[in-house]
Amino acid sequence: MSFISSALRDRISEADILHAVEQVAYVSEPDDDSPAKRFLLGSTPAGDCSNWRS
Repeated sequence: MSFISSALRDRISEADILHAVEQVAYVSEPDDDSPAKRFLLGSTPAGDCSNWRS
């Protein structure tokens, strides 16, 4: 997985993001207007909530 700089602007490490991806709690359905983008919600190893768009 690659990361763009804006993904790290909230000072969440790449390792924590990968953990949240592996432990994802919610994934949105693709949007008709932008089917390639999805919203994901997961937590870091410390239990902090993390969300991002793919």
